[in-house]
Amino acid sequence: MPFAVVAGAVTAILVLRCIPVVARERDSVLAAASLAYFARVHRRQLSPVESGRPFFPPIVTKELLVGVLFAVGCAMPALGAVWSAPATTRWVLICAVGYFAALAWLNCYAIEQWESEGERESKAERRGNLSLGVLSKALALFGLIAALLLYTIHPRAALLLAAAALSALLIALLDRIRPQLDSVALRAAADLVLLAPAIVFPFAGLLR
Repeated sequence: MPFAVVAGAVTAILVLRCIPVVARERDSVLAAASLAYFARVHRRQLSPVESGRPFFPPIVTKELLVGVLFAVGCAMPALGAVWSAPATTRWVLICAVGYFAALAWLNCYAIEQWESEGERESKAERRGNLSLGVLSKALALFGLIAALLLYTIHPRAALLLAAAALSALLIALLDRIRPQLDSVALRAAADLVLLAPAIVFPFAGLLR
């Protein structure tokens, strides 16, 4: 704890003295997401009496926090670059970041579901789990619809959303063929499909 206090104090001094005000305001979102993630993941194990009142609501899972943190961290440079752009452009980018956060959450949720398959679970717990295939296809459909709606006004954002929808479909495919893959290959493939948006880079210069 003393080392943590010293580290926190030094970090606060560096932030306040060395980082511009504009950057502090922008990066505070990422800092808040990181704090929420570490608080959720590393909180101490509660006793059975306390376990009904966790630090975060049950819906705020580790997978959700990872998805938000990952998406915001990746998009922070772009968000800073377009902050002075028209409001429509900013909102389109924010919505795209939200979609990528949902995709990253789906990736973590898929891995968690696959890795827990071998563990003993009650039938009630199985019924309570959301269907990964349905979630993946629903997210892909939402991304494709959003891409079609945005294509005429923001073709680059539409292309990114379409590529992200492809990632969601690939997760659904992995869920379907998972008995044919070992656990390491399945987990690696689940992370690999998140690179699908990279296929739009060669076409970025062709769009306005």
